[in-house]
Amino acid sequence: MISVIIPVYKQKDIFLANLATNLRFLVDQEIIIVNDDPETKIREEVVSLLTQRGWSPSQFQLIEHAENQGFARSVNAGVSRATSDYLLLLNTDVSLYDQRWENAVRYLDANPHTFAVGFAQRERNGALVGRNAIYFKSGLFHHKAISFEAGSGIVPTAWAEGGSSIFRKSMWNLLHGFDPAYTPFYWEDVDLGYRAQLRGWPSMFDPSICVEHHHGGTTTAHFHSDQINVIAYRHQVYFSEKFAKGAQKVALHLHKLKRFIRR
Repeated sequence: MISVIIPVYKQKDIFLANLATNLRFLVDQEIIIVNDDPETKIREEVVSLLTQRGWSPSQFQLIEHAENQGFARSVNAGVSRATSDYLLLLNTDVSLYDQRWENAVRYLDANPHTFAVGFAQRERNGALVGRNAIYFKSGLFHHKAISFEAGSGIVPTAWAEGGSSIFRKSMWNLLHGFDPAYTPFYWEDVDLGYRAQLRGWPSMFDPSICVEHHHGGTTTAHFHSDQINVIAYRHQVYFSEKFAKGAQKVALHLHKLKRFIRR
């Protein structure tokens, strides 16, 4: 059994539609749903759907936040209730195609020093993403997608994305999960994967496991693009401050000074 963590913020109809689809491929797994919007009630629909599909009350949990806490804290709350050592994180806007996620579990079983396995994700325009890299340039850490062959084997990735990957809970707990400083969103999974890498726990990418994931659906629906850009940059700077070393620190200070002068 694995523990499936699904954070929910608004987007009720999308969440329920994807949950109904995904339950077909999650039979007998533990489902933990975290509702991070106190104004959106989902309990009745969630309980009805899961019981109709054969889940007993002991097999699912619904955590309801009294106040919005953001993505990182929501996922951490779900993980704190998980009983399995494997965590499948699924965003509201993620839809499974099949049960190939089980390949990631088998890989983790066979590779005890691996932290996580990420999946290929099909965007709204049909593009496949999911393998990533981190690099330092012009005073800041950056991240980017790396191209891959859909049928190729498992390869390293800089981090496993927090919306559709399987993580090892024992390592997650030692890392203390997502850093809540990245509230409300962005860079928390990059940070977690980087910290795991520093401990010698790699994240891998399996392109044979594919899901439908329209990135940014919840974010763009509830935040203006200017807000998103400000938050993303703030978290990029925070990440850089956490991990810059030596000459990188000098370059980061120069970057911040130049931005200050331009204001």
